[in-house]
Amino acid sequence: MAKLGSYYGLCPIIDQKSLLGINNDSESGQVLVTLGKNIAIKYKLSDQKQLISWRTKDKFTSPVIYCTEKQQYCAVFNQMYLKLWNDEGEHLDKHKKLKFNKPIHTLVNCKNHTFVVFQNGAIILLDKALETRKELEPVAVVQENETISDVLIIQHKNKLFGGLILESVNHKTIVFDILDDTTENIRLVLDKDGVDLSGYVLSMNNIQEIVLLTLWSDGKMFSHSLNGKNEETFITVLDSISCKEAVTMFALNEDYVAMYGADNSQEGALLIIYNIQFKVTQCKQPFKLYTSGTKLWCLENNLFLCVGQNLAVVPHHLSTEHLATLVGSHKVKINDPDITIVQELIATNWDDTKRSKQKKTAYNDRVQELSQQGWPETAIIEDILPKHMQENDLQSIEKCLGYFEDIPEYFRVKLLNYLLSLDSEQFNSKVTDEKLPDSLAPIERCHLIDKILMSPHSSIVLLPQLRAHMSLNNALLLLRYICYLLSEDGHILGENVTEVERKLIDWGCVLLDANYQKFILTKDQKIVEILNYFNQLVKANLCCIDQLQELSPIVSSLNSGNYQKNKLLNNATYSIEEIKLY
Repeated sequence: MAKLGSYYGLCPIIDQKSLLGINNDSESGQVLVTLGKNIAIKYKLSDQKQLISWRTKDKFTSPVIYCTEKQQYCAVFNQMYLKLWNDEGEHLDKHKKLKFNKPIHTLVNCKNHTFVVFQNGAIILLDKALETRKELEPVAVVQENETISDVLIIQHKNKLFGGLILESVNHKTIVFDILDDTTENIRLVLDKDGVDLSGYVLSMNNIQEIVLLTLWSDGKMFSHSLNGKNEETFITVLDSISCKEAVTMFALNEDYVAMYGADNSQEGALLIIYNIQFKVTQCKQPFKLYTSGTKLWCLENNLFLCVGQNLAVVPHHLSTEHLATLVGSHKVKINDPDITIVQELIATNWDDTKRSKQKKTAYNDRVQELSQQGWPETAIIEDILPKHMQENDLQSIEKCLGYFEDIPEYFRVKLLNYLLSLDSEQFNSKVTDEKLPDSLAPIERCHLIDKILMSPHSSIVLLPQLRAHMSLNNALLLLRYICYLLSEDGHILGENVTEVERKLIDWGCVLLDANYQKFILTKDQKIVEILNYFNQLVKANLCCIDQLQELSPIVSSLNSGNYQKNKLLNNATYSIEEIKLY
């Protein structure tokens, strides 16, 4: 499980763009913060105390790092030379300059190793770069019209792997290489039609392979295998963070990824820890203000990020996983990379095991395969339904709606938009109803919509999804269909008529709330007619409910045997009854 603690401010920052980076110090519990081009400070986290600050007339062009091999502090100045120093003294202008022939992009620490990253994309160990700096001619990796956006370095099986995120006019590219004498590398173009890259991070998977996790503006997350085959695997659709803005990601281990971005309501920011294995958001930390372009650092058990004009520190804790109980199997971890344990999971329903088995065998093998792998139902829906919609496989969509009982609200809206916009020629059945709106024919389309309307849902969660993702035309068409079902011409949706009408009225009210301002300002006569018709139907249903409430005490008395006639009629010698003949 993962938990986030209460955050606190470490120090004020003037401009987040001038914050060059944060790194570990030689002692645990201390960090190096390079606040700007002329100042770097060492802080103690336990009391937020400033231990020492370094100032320079030259400009820092990389964060200050502590080099374990040299046991000295190091930084890049003016992109052309390095300086090494100890922690005594505040001014760095008198220290020796170690000049290079090629401009330097930054310095990076990874597992007690320090690397020099040149602007041409070459990544070289600091010791080697210092020994050969006068004659060093690093091999260029960056092509023309490309610039380095980020540097990613990770250790795997005692080997260090380096990645560069390169930006060009049309796309982003990752160049991935083993940090040794070889010049071979893998180039992976990060480009998808219609969506933009929102976030990325290098991580490990459960079989201890290095993968690239990418998050796109449509909320979809993918895992890219960096084995030269460009294999891509869909993970999930992330809905807790708005992916329309840039999302900063940091891999905490092979199962957890920290993400910082704008809140989905567009009213603030959100820091989350996401579990890649179980595809769930483990914990959240909201912030009132979202700062665009903020980077995310993780040192020891603390996350660092910019919040407003302050550098925030958010402690986090990763403990033993307990989510295995939710999927019915215990996770077995092994350290030997040559051995793989495959666990089969059988999901059962103790209340209706026979029906559950029949449904599983009736559906395709893909669902069973994902269920056995421990995928939650939401993730299976996100993997299967988009493919059926893209292929216009209506039979499989109907099976999916019958198989899964709990479809997420945002996917209900996506399905409704798809069904309401689909051409009637796509349906095999041509059976229709004269009273049914032409745009909803044939009846096969209505059966699919009926299943969505009658399945359990939360109106509170559904409302923002309808407001954000359903057009006015589709909302009006759906409202017309609800009116059709509430009228005497509509077909029966279930045995419990009261429950059916309650759900239909609830859907109609949510549609009205989602489009309230549009309906208020409209002057379209057709829209006004639909609203008036829905109003009449609701009033008629409410009137019936009032009559039933009046009749309810009498029926209860009759059932209990305590019913008594009106005392005023006991002494009456006659009665009057009115009969309408015409």
